[in-house]
Amino acid sequence: MHLVLVTTFACLFVSRSSGNLCGIGTICRITELDLRSLPGSSLSVFEQEPSTKYLFIQIQRLLVGSVPMADLIVGASKVTGLLMFKKFRENTLLLPSALTLNELILHDAIALQDFTAGINSYLHRLEIDRCAMAIIPPSVRNLLNLKDIAVTHCAIRILNLNLLGQLKQLKTITLMWNQITGIHSSQPSIMESFDSLVLSHNQLRQLNMRALVGLQGMRTLIIDNNLLVHVNFGIQGIVNFPRLSMLDLSYNVLQNLSLVQLRAPNLEWLQLSSNKLTTVPGPLQRFPKLAAIALSDNALSSVSFVDFRGLGHLASLEMDKNRLKTLDATTALQLPRLAMLKLADNQLQSVNLEKLSLPRLIQLDLSFNLLTDVPMVFDQDFNLLQVVVIVGNPLTCATLETHRTYIAKDILIPKWLLSEADLCATGKLFVLNEKRRSCCAP
Repeated sequence: MHLVLVTTFACLFVSRSSGNLCGIGTICRITELDLRSLPGSSLSVFEQEPSTKYLFIQIQRLLVGSVPMADLIVGASKVTGLLMFKKFRENTLLLPSALTLNELILHDAIALQDFTAGINSYLHRLEIDRCAMAIIPPSVRNLLNLKDIAVTHCAIRILNLNLLGQLKQLKTITLMWNQITGIHSSQPSIMESFDSLVLSHNQLRQLNMRALVGLQGMRTLIIDNNLLVHVNFGIQGIVNFPRLSMLDLSYNVLQNLSLVQLRAPNLEWLQLSSNKLTTVPGPLQRFPKLAAIALSDNALSSVSFVDFRGLGHLASLEMDKNRLKTLDATTALQLPRLAMLKLADNQLQSVNLEKLSLPRLIQLDLSFNLLTDVPMVFDQDFNLLQVVVIVGNPLTCATLETHRTYIAKDILIPKWLLSEADLCATGKLFVLNEKRRSCCAP
């Protein structure tokens, strides 16, 4: 059963009707609950009915008076496993050992600076949003069976894995939108049950992957929208993450990235978009299960498809919004599962894919380049090809006419004029029919 509490400091879910709606059903909505008029400090009002009667109890306005918050939370835990405050206005929070909640969620906790936890084996999930905490309190180690901790939009400055590593059941750490500048892990504990670390929107400039070696079971590592200029793996040796499947370092300022010391045999998704990379990180052959590589919005000027040799599971390759002038595809190789290839918004004057075996290619985006001809993809073994986007290239009317059949089938996509009144600056016009016209290069 879930319980949503709104304190006297603010009121959400304000009902225009009066009275309570707690009949036979799964949801109980109480317009106002005044604990000042009830004996004791618990929510014993609910204990008159079996706790299994309601899946969700929503109190739209809660008047607590002098009732201690710790007593209130303990009382609530007698009738529900999940307690959520839409607005929480306490400076501190005590989580007593008597607490039997499974999940505690504090939203809009703008005054909260600290919490103290007694030894507790019930709480599995703790979520705090918009708070004033600068550190994760040391007493968090007393939450023996905590599996998920999320502290977002707060003021956390350090990820202390020496502390959190003591929580052997911990699976996820989410510390988005904080002020984290460093990771402390001098004596990393092995956390075999760990699954996900999310540090989006922080201020990390350096990332030492060896600081994370205790997270052996980690499947997801997301450190996007930071200030990363360097990722290192120590002086020597391999850093091993046997279960890692997603690595997201997008929206940083990385100029180069070597993955030679990373062992992640199950890596499937590598997200490196919106950095300043000048070369394709590698060697990518160390990650044979890669299914998606995102290198959009970087500073790549030349790429060879040899960089992707051996990636038999690769389905999506994004290299749009770079500075590509050359695309080396002169070496015969197979990418048997590649379905989407994005090369838009570059400076390519020609694209030759004849040496590549791409039997499952479905979408090829070549828009906004400098192409003067359409690549020879329709005569190749691209049986599943459905879309080739050529919008924004200086193609002549004669070139478009040569491919009229594919344009008519909406396989080859030029830029269509939006209305009959639109004119072409070049004075050249390709006409498919009376409603579909496209400007041509002179």
